[in-house]
Amino acid sequence: MGEPLRGAVAQHHGLPATSIFVSSGADGVLDGCFRAFVRPGDKVRVFNPTYPVLNLLCAVYSANPLNSTWPAEARADEAAITFVVNPNSPTGSWIPDDELMSFVTNQKGIVVVDEAYAPFADGSVAGWVAEAPNLIVVRTFSKAYSLAGMRVGYAVCSAALATELRVAHVPYPTSSCAVAAALAALADQDRHRQMIALIVAERSRVSRRLTALNWDVMPSHANFVYARPPGGRAEAAGRRLANAAILVRYFPGLDQERLRVTVSDSTANDAFLAAAALCADLEVPA
Repeated sequence: MGEPLRGAVAQHHGLPATSIFVSSGADGVLDGCFRAFVRPGDKVRVFNPTYPVLNLLCAVYSANPLNSTWPAEARADEAAITFVVNPNSPTGSWIPDDELMSFVTNQKGIVVVDEAYAPFADGSVAGWVAEAPNLIVVRTFSKAYSLAGMRVGYAVCSAALATELRVAHVPYPTSSCAVAAALAALADQDRHRQMIALIVAERSRVSRRLTALNWDVMPSHANFVYARPPGGRAEAAGRRLANAAILVRYFPGLDQERLRVTVSDSTANDAFLAAAALCADLEVPA
């Protein structure tokens, strides 16, 4: 399943191909984790705020979600499976590798670490799978390799867990075109590194400019910034940006409503910053 990409990904991570599971994007891998390891009524731990698809999958598979904030206060045996998004979506926050692995080794259940945005951060726990038999690390070609439309993701884990994922999954999760595109992207590591360096530099520039415009910007380790506009009216700011043909994600219901803004090239970022400067008069209504 997924060959010859599975072998190429294994070589990239310095692992045997038996430790790699390939699917249709990171979402396909996450769905595979539910298919393989979650039964109706099982407790599934997620750390809020988190990737919304995880709560959707809990509903689809009739799981019992345990919603926590990091770090976990719960007993190690509470959850059959735990999902950690690192860097976090939507906040962009980052859990250091040693802190995360300390948590993993204290869990009796499976821990799935979604590293969709990890290439833009300062580390990864994918190299720990040989020492942590309960760890599954999820990666994707959608973000740092710019292949979102191809829908290619994979898991790095023990051979035993990878086998269970393959047994439970659909027979043909990726197309030959998607595999070819991912192979080409994986082979061109120079361009990959250049793209990451560009996004990281632009992320810093956008964060500084937004801060100068009185936006409250959270430190980000992903390819986006998570920011609160002046006056705090994130939804209104999102509508104003949309009127300027700037599309961002609005996240209601969190402690402070914010917008998630994808970092692009300098031209697109300048267009966003020009529009963001026009949101300063959006005040919180009395």
